[in-house]
Amino acid sequence: MQYGAIFRSLRRSKGLTLKQVADDVNSISLISQFEHDQLHISTERFIHLLDRIAVSFDEFQVIRTGTAKSVSEQQIEAYLNLIRYSYDRLSHPYDHEAIDQRLTMLERQNEKRYSLQLDHFLQIRHGYAHFGHPPYLSGIAYYLQNVDQWGLHEMRLFKQSARLFPLAVNRQFIDNVKRKSALLAAIPGYQRELFYVYFTAITAYITQTHFAEAAQCLNLAQREAKKAELADISIFLPFMAGWLKLFEGAESEAATLFDQTLTLYHQLGMKHHETVWQDVRRSEIAHYKANEPSDFFVFDGI
Repeated sequence: MQYGAIFRSLRRSKGLTLKQVADDVNSISLISQFEHDQLHISTERFIHLLDRIAVSFDEFQVIRTGTAKSVSEQQIEAYLNLIRYSYDRLSHPYDHEAIDQRLTMLERQNEKRYSLQLDHFLQIRHGYAHFGHPPYLSGIAYYLQNVDQWGLHEMRLFKQSARLFPLAVNRQFIDNVKRKSALLAAIPGYQRELFYVYFTAITAYITQTHFAEAAQCLNLAQREAKKAELADISIFLPFMAGWLKLFEGAESEAATLFDQTLTLYHQLGMKHHETVWQDVRRSEIAHYKANEPSDFFVFDGI
C-alpha cells in the first residue's frame, strides 16, 4: 500500500472524516487526492496530517513496513543475527565463510547505494578485525569531532567505537558528549542514552586499565544522575562502581557495591535484571582472578 492509502485506512479506523482532519494546512481536496495517490505532499504536510489523527511517524512506519528500522538497520541486524546464530550453534563450527560473504554483500550494497550508517558499521567491523594495528578508526573519530550536534546515530556510533579509540580521543568525546548532544535533550529517552554512553565508556576505560579516567566518567554519571532522577540508572550506578573497584583490586568493596544493585533488583522482583547482571558479575570476577582484561560492553539498555 502507498502512503496515502495507509493514511486513509488509519483515518477511517479512527472514525474521522476528511472534514475533521482538514485545516488551513491541508484542505479536504488535498487530503482526498493524497489518499488516492493522485498527489504527493511535502514532509511537513504529511507529519501535520499524522498529528491530526494522533499517529506518530514511527507508528506509521511500523504499519507500512512492519518495522520502524531503516533499511540499513535491517541489513546490519541481519548480519549480526547471522553471527549470533553461528556462535550459538555449539555443535557446529563457526561459519566464517557465510559471515564473510554477508559482509562482502553489505560492502557492495553500500557502494551502489551509499548509507552513512552502513558505512560507519563497516568501518567498525574492519576496525575490530584489525584490532591493535594502526590506524585506529580515524575516519569515525574525525566524523564525530566535526559533527557539532550529535544525534542518536552519533551517540551510538561513539559507544560502538569507544573500545578502539585511543585514550585522548575518548577523553575528548566524554568531556563534550553532553554539549554535542544538547539537541536531543527534549527527546524522550535522551537522558538514558547519555548514561549508556557513560557506562560504555567506563567499561572501555576499565578494559584498557585506564582506571583514573573510568573513575572520572563514573563521577560524571553520578552527578548527572542526581539531576535526572531516573530510578533504573540510580539502582545500577553501584554496580558500575563495583565493576571499577574490582579491577582496581578492591574486591571486598566491589562485592558490597555489586550487592547493592543486585539486592534491589531482587527486592523489586526484577528477576531478569538480577540474573543478567549476576552473570556479568561472575564473568568479570573470573576475568579478574585469571588476570584477564575486563569485558567491553556497549550499553543499549540495562
